[in-house]
Amino acid sequence: MDTSPYFFIDEERTITSVQELLDLNKKRSLGLDDYDPFSPMNLLAVHPQLLKPHESSGIFRGQAQDWPLLPVAYRNINYNPDEPITDIRLRSAYLRSNNEFETFCRMASKQNNTFPISTIERMCLAQHYGIKTPLLDWTTNILVASYFAIDLKSEEVEYKSFETYIYHLKDERWLKSIEDVGDNLEQINYSALIEAPPLDRRIERQFSVFSYHPHPMTKPEKIPLSKYKLSGDLLFELWKILEGIGFSSPQMFPDYAGLVDRIKKGYMI
Repeated sequence: MDTSPYFFIDEERTITSVQELLDLNKKRSLGLDDYDPFSPMNLLAVHPQLLKPHESSGIFRGQAQDWPLLPVAYRNINYNPDEPITDIRLRSAYLRSNNEFETFCRMASKQNNTFPISTIERMCLAQHYGIKTPLLDWTTNILVASYFAIDLKSEEVEYKSFETYIYHLKDERWLKSIEDVGDNLEQINYSALIEAPPLDRRIERQFSVFSYHPHPMTKPEKIPLSKYKLSGDLLFELWKILEGIGFSSPQMFPDYAGLVDRIKKGYMI
């Protein structure tokens, strides 16, 4: 299956033990030796930052099912990929996809005089409260990703396949910088990394980072991603570990929403 307009899977395997899972979070040195110099992606020209020495364990995303990696703002949208892209067409499509976010900003800025001014900060806050945005949630903590991978929402239990997944971007520098763009996000035609500002306790508790993605009609360059399926035997053991160390709804969502989620589900996670 086509994972998304933004990523392609270059490694896929099943994780069968807790130790194997935790090893993914060990920092490692990255540099030129980690990439194929004969790659057709023209690494030197497109991603020269990858050639510099860097230490990281990457970023992770846990999913309770094998959903496409697509920001909520761009799900179920209709567009003709063969039509030529013009500035007007792109801006119109971007504004339609992000109408809910724009409405949230207008209302929140009137309600709260401390509401952020920056569009990026507003998006990060909106994303954590379930507003449709062009962001995808990631974390630097493999256990947080595991929590979201095995978290069963009540409305999903009936359809749950128990095939949970963790996506791993081993080198977050594949996501370019967004610092020099300002608020003109609709002009971006690449996926970018957003370091989550400390605007909300959820962001801190979840070790959050975000990736920003342009409208799919821009056909951005795809980024290599690892995909891990958590084995059935591992799930129960992981469940007990997360419960034991307190990785629960009240921990991940330190407000009334977290408490309500735990009460409704009837179990720790």
